[in-house]
Parts: sequence; structure tokens; C-alpha cells
Amino acid sequence: MSGPKTLVLDIETAPKIVSAWSLFKTTISVNQIIEPGRVICVGAKWLGDRRTMLVAEWDEGGHRGMVERAWDLVNDCDVVVHYNGTSFDRKWLNTE
Repeated sequence: MSGPKTLVLDIETAPKIVSAWSLFKTTISVNQIIEPGRVICVGAKWLGDRRTMLVAEWDEGGHRGMVERAWDLVNDCDVVVHYNGTSFDRKWLNTE
């Protein structure tokens, strides 16, 4: 395959767990966060390759291993293709 090495990528996140008094129109302060949200897995595929990869914290030796493997993929490509990645996926991966 010629051309840029292109990675198609999507992340999945776990929700924040918080302590709140109300379900509606509430503001959550930092001290109410019990567990912050986090990336739990990354689906990826090299453009032109039939194989789809799942990089998950339960398969990569924990959360840190999953993040390191995801960054290895991103660092190895020339182009990343994603849906809603600019406003969501990229920000989460950068935070991790």
C-alpha cells in the first residue's frame, strides 16, 4: 500500500462516578467526584488492513498498558481518521 499510513480510531470511555443531591440541573464540584471518567478501550484499524484491533485495559495489563499501546498506534501513523475525534477522542487520549 502506498501513501500515508492511516489509522482509523475510536475510543470508549467509562462515566464519572459522583455523589450528587439531585438528578436535574445540578452542578458537580471536584470534591463530589468518587471516580473520574477514563478511556477503557480503543478500537483501531489500519486503512487497507482487514484486521480490527481492540486495545482494552482488561487485555493490556491494566489502564496504563492500554494507554501506552494506544499511543504506540497513534505515534506509528501519518494520519488518524475518526468520527467526532477532534472534540472528543483526541482530547481524552491527550488527557490520558
